[in-house]
Amino acid sequence: MTLDQLISRLQAMKGSGGWRRLAKQSGVDYFTVARIARREIANPGMRTCERLMAALPPEVAPSDPQAGGEVEEGV
Repeated sequence: MTLDQLISRLQAMKGSGGWRRLAKQSGVDYFTVARIARREIANPGMRTCERLMAALPPEVAPSDPQAGGEVEEGV
């Protein structure tokens, strides 16, 4: 995962309490998570990024029925 991909994932979690959960699970300070997501830290460091990536929840594909996406049956 690249830094841009990490930032995109962080931005997608904004407002859902996800940053707080991620900070707690990763051991990275909440304000650091927020500053990375807002691109205020140009180079957050490899270790910080690794900790965040390891704690990110798995992505769910939009077509996954558990994600609420529509699935065509009988195709």
